[in-house]
Amino acid sequence: MANPPKILVIRYSSLGDVVLTSAPILNLRRKYADSEIYLTTKSQYEEVIKLFPELNGYILYPEPGTLKSVISYLNRIRRQKFDMIIDLH
Repeated sequence: MANPPKILVIRYSSLGDVVLTSAPILNLRRKYADSEIYLTTKSQYEEVIKLFPELNGYILYPEPGTLKSVISYLNRIRRQKFDMIIDLH
């Protein structure tokens, strides 16, 4: 890739699993040092992911999700034009 990739990491469920995403995110940061790395997860985990220094940002899944809020969430992801999406499920 000519430009550093813009990467989205997905992990929605359980606090422990979200915490465990820190290792893959750290490895992504090491491999793609100049990239932009974002995480998407449930809004209830926002305080935890704020502690991930390797992230450039995050996109929170709305809970409880109405159809309108889910569509807005999906549009936010689409507008970011990620080069790589990694689902850690």
